[in-house]
Order: sequence, then C-alpha cells, then structure tokens
Amino acid sequence: TPAQLAWMEGKVGRYPFENYGLLIAQARTGFELETQTLSLFEKDIFTEPAYPAWYIDSIMVHEMAHQWFGDSVSPRTWSDLWLNEGHASWYEALYAQEKGHQSMAKRMREAYRASDGWRAAGGPPAAPKGPRPGQKISLFRPVVYDGSSLVLYALRQEIGTPAFERLERDWVRTHRDGTASTADFISLASQTSGRDLQGFFRAWLYGKKTPPMPGHPDWKSAPVEKAKPVKG
Repeated sequence: TPAQLAWMEGKVGRYPFENYGLLIAQARTGFELETQTLSLFEKDIFTEPAYPAWYIDSIMVHEMAHQWFGDSVSPRTWSDLWLNEGHASWYEALYAQEKGHQSMAKRMREAYRASDGWRAAGGPPAAPKGPRPGQKISLFRPVVYDGSSLVLYALRQEIGTPAFERLERDWVRTHRDGTASTADFISLASQTSGRDLQGFFRAWLYGKKTPPMPGHPDWKSAPVEKAKPVKG
C-alpha cells in the first residue's frame, strides 16, 4: 500500500487527506468500495488463487485513486460519475501496465469494441440512463468504468501525454476538497491543451456511438447485439 500511494502521488500529486487505510472483510458483496480515507475489500480478493498479483494490486489502486477522484474532488451530479469511475479505472489500467506488464492499449481496444453496446445499454458516459427501479446501484454500469477510461485514453491520444498529465494534476489541485462537474473538466482540459475541446468531448461524452479513436483508425466497435463488457 505505501508503494501504491507513492505511485499515485507521482502521477497526480500529494495525497489529499491525512490518513489512508484498508478494511478487509469476511463478506461477499460483489464489489470493492472506497470511502474517504478508507477502502473496503472482500477477503476473497486476496485469498482466491485464481487472481494474479498484478490484478489484485490494480484493484487496490482503483480504490485508492478514488481518494483523489471522487473523495477529494466529488461529482456535482450523478451524470458526473464518469469522472470518478473513469479515472479510477484509468489508473487501475495504467498501474497494471507499468507494474504488471498488462497492455493498456489492448485493454482500451477491447473496451472500444464493446463501447457502442455499453452506450446502448446504459447511455453515454456523461448522460447515463437512470438506474432500474429499486436498484440504485445499477447506475454503476460498464460505460462509467472502462467506457469512461476509454474517453480519457482518447483525450490523451488527442492532446498528447504531457498535456494530459498536466491536466490530471491541475484537476485534483484546482478542485481539491470540493465538487466539480463535467463542464469544469472540459473547460480545464481546453485551457491546459490550448485548444477548444468542446466538440471532442461532446462526441465522446454524449454521443450514442463511439467516435473514431485518435491514432487508431483501425479500431472498430462490435455490432451492438454482439458487444460484450470487459471486466473493469
């Protein structure tokens, strides 16, 4: 955990709180969960032999990343949820690539293939369909996880890695201990890159279909009826 914390600070800046801890419970919830300064995990995540070490570590980083994206900078409305889960999934994938030799490009290509299906089922990343009646947690669909980290991948492709990394640091510093919206992110991204990115984000965040991936014209999305989610 200390090494993961140091890795995250190297990516986005100082940890935003005084403490950080983990709670590992003998429970079966079907998900892991972060709260401010504390991440909660099912015990099986750490004891199931089928899970490789890189996968466990990347899930730990996913929850840790929420301390910046979600707990320090909180979404203004539920339609801004993609900013939380997209970023947590992004750093999960980046950690898996850097520490576990798992290709992010491969993961994003698989997400791209599934993306149109995710959008059809759950709405685009920044305009999600409402949860099913009586099942509020159903708002947390694949489109807000890898479907939203795919938007960040496209953004990095569009503006370049140096500008993208500046944006990430500026975002958590500018909105630390507050709430922020999708419009705020678009504005800061445009300012950081020196370009008007309204059109780019309109297509990627609100479009029914996934736009072409910058730098990867060969990437294709599967027909909606065949699109399958990947584990995020």
